[in-house]
Amino acid sequence: MRLTSAGAARMVTGSSHLLEAAGRRLLIDCGLFQGPADVDALNRQPFVFDPSSLDAVLVTHGHLDHVGRLPLLVKLGYQGRFYATRGTRDIAKIILRDAAFLQVEDYQRALRKAARAGRASEVPGPLFDVADAEEAISRFTTVELGAPLDVGGGVRVTYESAGHILGSAYLVLEAEGRRVVFSGDLGNRQSALHFTARPPVDADAIVLETTYADRTHRSLEDTRAEFAEVVSTALQAGGNVLIPTFAVERAQQVLYEIYRLVREGRIPDLPVYLDSPMATRVTREYREGIDELRPEVARVFAEGGDPFDPPSLTFTVTTDESMALNDIHRGMIVLAG
Repeated sequence: MRLTSAGAARMVTGSSHLLEAAGRRLLIDCGLFQGPADVDALNRQPFVFDPSSLDAVLVTHGHLDHVGRLPLLVKLGYQGRFYATRGTRDIAKIILRDAAFLQVEDYQRALRKAARAGRASEVPGPLFDVADAEEAISRFTTVELGAPLDVGGGVRVTYESAGHILGSAYLVLEAEGRRVVFSGDLGNRQSALHFTARPPVDADAIVLETTYADRTHRSLEDTRAEFAEVVSTALQAGGNVLIPTFAVERAQQVLYEIYRLVREGRIPDLPVYLDSPMATRVTREYREGIDELRPEVARVFAEGGDPFDPPSLTFTVTTDESMALNDIHRGMIVLAG
């Protein structure tokens, strides 16, 4: 067996790992490099493998730094499938379509700027476009958690819940009498939304994500208490509460915390705006993924409520709706990308 890390090695983005075993070439994730210009430039470097030589691509979850170069794989000749859970497939659809739109928009902006300086020919095209993203989306094949998948050559892979975001999984690969585990990204043990990942029973090697492994996290209750205090202090001072959130999982967790605080009477029922079209789409997917959520969250749905819908929640989808928030000077909470 041979392992080649082609991303997320010595950095925390661009996850991509090639495992060669039993005559098969398996790629685990193919994420976008995100960061300053020198990091972003890595996306245009040639792959350290030939995409057309891959037998299968195994996807741990739908974050951009794990799926963002899947359309590029297709563009450069990969002919196979992308294996993922249903939740990962649905999140990846949203992420990849948005990424393709931004690739084209950024290219057009750079082209206009370069044209004014007479240097339009120097602007590289988008990494991939909407057609590439749609082709990648069509290649997804869904797998069930806990059910071994035969990827040929006697190689089996089992997806197990990672407790990170909707659909997230860690992978247990068995080949040549050995077992290798790829963690993907692991959720916090005190996630308010997701179950804690159960560790694998056995492994000969583990490829482990350790982005936040150098610190001790506060308890969930301490974090909740601080959040409630920040909201109350800002409102008492006559201001608004502005919360920058990732569209996937973080926005849904904050909505749930606001829902809890209002229901418990710890903060007033005040206007809440989710100012992110992508987060709005992801929230719909979370409503469809009840079986992956903790019992106390699923119970709200069972009782006819919605844990991601505080009483006065408004989704701002259009640019005009977003701009209108500038005229509200006090008494609201805004979640934005």
